[in-house]
Amino acid sequence: MKITDSFEYNGKKQNFKRDSYATLAEMKAVAESKIPNIFTATCVETGKFYIFNINNEVDPTLGKWREVSGGAEVEEETDTIDFSTWPEFTNPEANGIVLDGQGGANVDGSNVGVDPDDIEDDD
Repeated sequence: MKITDSFEYNGKKQNFKRDSYATLAEMKAVAESKIPNIFTATCVETGKFYIFNINNEVDPTLGKWREVSGGAEVEEETDTIDFSTWPEFTNPEANGIVLDGQGGANVDGSNVGVDPDDIEDDD
């Protein structure tokens, strides 16, 4: 079967049932014949992301799944800074910085946020 257009789904469930498992035990119990040799999924019980590799040794808890680590940690936003009040940013085109009007900026196509604790006074 060839699909020439994208699917649209706006609900809260996973795109495919096998993209997320309720528990580690449920994830470990999936038959190897039901997923690709390399596959990724999340686990609701742990809130973590895992990768299955058919060539992994069997772990007593995870089977052939392994936790994906080393990614960026997301911190809850507590404050925003209005860059438009900074003298350095009075010209939105300065240094390729485009203000987003929400306390952030876009630099070379990447969104940038600032932690208020990282700001030092010049005094």
